[in-house]
This record gives sequence, C-alpha cells and structure tokens, in this order.
Amino acid sequence: MRGGSAAEEGTMYIGIDIGGTGVKMVLVDAKGALHGFRSFRTGSSAQAIENGIVDSAGALLASRRGGRHSLRGVGIGAPGQIDTGRGIIISSPNIPAWVRYPIATRVSALLGAPAAIENDATVAVMGEQWLGHGRSYRNWIMLTLGTGIGGGAVIDNAIYLGRSGSATEFGHTSIDYRGRPCPCGGRGCLERYAAAPAVVRLARRGLRTHPESSLHGLMQAKPLSAALLYQAARGGDRFAMHVFETTGEFLGIGIAAFVNIFNPEAVVIGGGLSRAHRFFMPSLRTALARHALPAFRAGVRFHMARDVVRGAALGAAKLAVDRFS
Repeated sequence: MRGGSAAEEGTMYIGIDIGGTGVKMVLVDAKGALHGFRSFRTGSSAQAIENGIVDSAGALLASRRGGRHSLRGVGIGAPGQIDTGRGIIISSPNIPAWVRYPIATRVSALLGAPAAIENDATVAVMGEQWLGHGRSYRNWIMLTLGTGIGGGAVIDNAIYLGRSGSATEFGHTSIDYRGRPCPCGGRGCLERYAAAPAVVRLARRGLRTHPESSLHGLMQAKPLSAALLYQAARGGDRFAMHVFETTGEFLGIGIAAFVNIFNPEAVVIGGGLSRAHRFFMPSLRTALARHALPAFRAGVRFHMARDVVRGAALGAAKLAVDRFS
C-alpha cells in the first residue's frame, strides 16, 4: 500500500507554454510548488520544437531523484485551433509548421508520460486561478496580451470553455466592423489593434513624424518591438507613451464589451505586453467608462497577472495535475 501524497513522494508534473516566439516550461509538484523553469525560442519546424521540449525536460528532471520516473504527467498550452479530446493542433496561425499535429501523442512518447493539451489562453487562466489573483474571485475574466490576444472567463469558479473547448476568443472580437482585415477572415478584430504586432505597426507609422523620439537611436542596436517601445516609454519618451495610450483606448473598448457580457468582479491582464500597464491603463479606464454599462463597470477590479513569465506554463502543469493525479 502506497502512503503519502504525490508531492511527498516526489511525483512531478511538467507544464509547457508554447507561444509564437518562445516556449516556457516548468516543473512542479501537485501543490504547485515550483521546482524548475526553462525556456527556449520557438523553432521553425515541429521537429525543432520537439527537440527543445526534450532537452528542457531533461534539464528540469536531471536534479530530481528518479529522473524521468518521477514524471507523472505533462500539460501543454498552445495557440490555434485545438482538438483537446484527441490532443491534436488542427492549425496554428503563429506556428505554421503545425497542421493536424498530434502534439499530445508526440510529447507523451518523447517524455514517457501521459500528456494533455488546452488552448494557451485557457491554461493562462488556469494558472491564475490556481496560484494567482483568481483565487480571490468567483466571476472574472482574463486577457493575455502577446503576439495575439487570448483570454478566458471564469463563471462561478468554473472556466467557461464553450461547446468545442475554445470559447472566449477575445482577440477576435470586432471593435470596428469596417476595420483592419484579420487573418481569421474578420475585420476590426481587437488583436489587430492592441496585440504586440499592432503596437509595433502603430509606432512604425508614427515614427516618421516624430524625429525627436529616442526610438530612432535605440533602433540602431535593436529592431523595433513592443519591448523596445516599453524601454523608451520608461525612459520618458513621449511618443512611445502615446503609442501605449492609444493601445489602451482600443483595449478599453474591447474590455467594455466583455464587461457588459460577463459582468465580472475582476479583470486580470497577462501576457508580455502587460508589463507596460502603467502606460496603457489610464486610457483603458477612460474608454471603459465611456463604453461599459455604468452598473457593470462599477466596482470592477483590475489586476496584472501574478506571474507574467511562467503563469501559463503553471496553468499547463495544473492541467496535468488535474488530469493525471
């Protein structure tokens, strides 16, 4: 007869957050205690991503007694259209190498443990609900701001997944039906205005008329990116600040629609772009006040995600804990 909890016996779980530019992996026990973290750049092929996962998993487990034998399960968060039941990525706009890619089966075979997959935004919500601000609320929504805009809704402490498990595609909510075309086939999608690539496009257009911006000098060493804009804004660059203010207005319009639909207690904002929150939150709140119903916006709390870097990977690990404990 086995005694003690999985955590006490050294059983581990790996969470994998696969993004368009980077992959993050964590090693945790069943209680969510972090035992290791690794990251690597997303490869251009399925094989390159698999190689990175194998190498990083090996490094994470190397210090554990029992090594791979201590691994109970793997959770994966990935962008795109996903068949969670069969563990297949049907397609992923940010990772073109994946077309009907059986990622759960492949990762399970490579790491020698069962694997499960969910949408990347869903696992971000799971991480925040498990170890972050979501513990304080029963009804809340989350947006993840990165290469795209994802998100999720928690209703009476349950993550709402919809009929096919891919609900709350917040980034593909239109804020202008005659607006910018989106690869999804729609127009005016929120992520075409407020995700990291949109922020960069807005800055690139405006730089021509702002020769005084420090970005011109910074771009001598690095290409223009949302991170470089944030660096400039922190340094007092008024043009960079204005780009984030405009982005905040777009976000506020979108979030107002979500507040009107879900009537949440709180809104949590995650993803790499959330680091610039002090520059976009004032204009976001102003737009929210203009567009959300007064009774619904009153009392809504805003939080930045507890762990911007590892939160989604931790949520993927929680998927493994729930599925394979």
